[in-house]
Amino acid sequence: LYGVSPIRYLALRRMELVRRALRDADPRLARVSDIASRFGFTNLGRFAMEFRQLYGESPSRMLRAV
Repeated sequence: LYGVSPIRYLALRRMELVRRALRDADPRLARVSDIASRFGFTNLGRFAMEFRQLYGESPSRMLRAV
């Protein structure tokens, strides 16, 4: 239906939820690792790499841009 496997769809969905949480967070109080962990990402290096590939910037930069 979406052109990707169910597992990939869920991974992309979680990544989008992290992206929204980073945009909505207060950069003075929030940490990328806490937000990523909240959505089930345990390997933060891999998470950051995939995030950059999807959105063109690092999660920390997105958080600071708020």
